Amino acid sequence: EAQQFPNVRFTRAKVAENPSPQDDMVFDIPWAGPDSRQLGGASAVCWLFGQYLYPKVNYPIGLVMSSVGGTPIEAWSPPEALSACPGSRKRAHSDPSVLWNAMINPLLSTTLKGALWYQGESNSGYYAKYGCLIKSMIDQWRAKFNQQSLHQTSDDFAF
Repeated sequence: EAQQFPNVRFTRAKVAENPSPQDDMVFDIPWAGPDSRQLGGASAVCWLFGQYLYPKVNYPIGLVMSSVGGTPIEAWSPPEALSACPGSRKRAHSDPSVLWNAMINPLLSTTLKGALWYQGESNSGYYAKYGCLIKSMIDQWRAKFNQQSLHQTSDDFAF
């Protein structure tokens, strides 16, 4: 079935953490077409979204998978997003912004049409703060992608 979507390409960022923003990203799956060998390492949600979206837009789609299971939202948020939410703190599992720095920041000059986000279980212990954190993170992602892509990414891209 994957071969029915020859114009949907994907890549996957190698899992990495960094205490400071990085400009370069390492991929553990290089850009690839719908090959069942490569799809074995892909997020099913990401690939199914590409299958859903392609017939609606009818132009080539590139899917970038940047994910790490079991991580808190703080790790994916730029520092500005965290400072906007009182009470944000270092979590035992991960330092703030380390995944943002290594796995999102290097993509900022890329033109995005949207982002899929499904996370939150590792933040379930303090759900009251999650509302502020997710709103602030989305606002910062939109602003930063818009600015760094020279406004090729809309400042209200789908999230």
